[in-house]
Amino acid sequence: MTNRVLILTDDLKFTCGISSYLYNFLLENKSTEFDYYILCSGGDAVERFQEINAQIYVDNIFSEKRKSYLRFFIAIIKLFLFIRKYSPSIIHSQNYYAANIARFVSRLTKIKTVQTHHNFFKKTNKLKLLASEYQIVVNDDIKKYICLNYTNNGNRIQTIRYGIIEQNVSLPKRNNLLRVINAGRLIPEKGFDLYLDAIKQLPKNIFNQAEFYIAGEGSEKTRLVKRIEEEEINVTYLGILEPLIRFLKETDIFVFTSYWDAEGFPMSILEAGMCKNLIISSNFRGLFPFFINDFHGFIFKKQNTLELSGKIEKAVNNFNSLQVLINNFYLDIKKNFSLSISVEKTLSIYKSL
Repeated sequence: MTNRVLILTDDLKFTCGISSYLYNFLLENKSTEFDYYILCSGGDAVERFQEINAQIYVDNIFSEKRKSYLRFFIAIIKLFLFIRKYSPSIIHSQNYYAANIARFVSRLTKIKTVQTHHNFFKKTNKLKLLASEYQIVVNDDIKKYICLNYTNNGNRIQTIRYGIIEQNVSLPKRNNLLRVINAGRLIPEKGFDLYLDAIKQLPKNIFNQAEFYIAGEGSEKTRLVKRIEEEEINVTYLGILEPLIRFLKETDIFVFTSYWDAEGFPMSILEAGMCKNLIISSNFRGLFPFFINDFHGFIFKKQNTLELSGKIEKAVNNFNSLQVLINNFYLDIKKNFSLSISVEKTLSIYKSL
């Protein structure tokens, strides 16, 4: 008999690393032991998942952003009814809000629960941060953080790194001008204003060698586009790239400007590295030890405009001599972020429950 796994998550988005992680997992997973259902709150990438024959069910009651006491209670009822109808044996939640909904339902149904922690987190008095029976973390630092601050029992916590689909990209990419991009969710903590500030400080000759882009969607989109126009910043806004990895095959330098304290290890950096982009990243906590300055790419201090501008200028002026850094990161991604290993470890957890 085939076991059924219900993946409970927020919006499925093109600009969301969690969505990319789930897509890769479902695409790579060839096991016939499990069938998968996704119960999500919506998002612009739902059709993309349907194209790989994923069984998707959409109900915005499961949206973390719109959570309230009443909606939380309704979500519990709806999840209970869903389980009664489709009889999954495991709920795999992708955020702590979904995991808490699943936790209450598991008390009524005895269903097994798993929770993936994609980021660091801060304690909340209202919901349990470790709400599931089994915890998955995407890097060892998050596991240490959980064990140090929340539990001494590391036996029910396993590190499973993101898995990424290998891409065949040849260098050089032969663009007339180098293409520099910052892409992701357009929200304040991702630091897109810092990117614009850094570009404004670049010497004019850099624009004879490179062109600059922003891509993504989010609450800051309208303001950022308006700022680019009003301040005449030499940046092109591309909108949502569906999916981003296709465009990354044509770009040369990927800039990541997040100053979010909870940042884990973004899928976008892995995708850019797999597509042989030179990475320039802020020194967010989850970056280490996977990314080494001047070996895999360049690191700058969070929210330091002058340092970022200098790193971009250095990357553009010396790009041809920096191919070794690009290749170093590409090879380490292939070694440490194997999609088949990621899937295999996840299936192992499912089978143990």
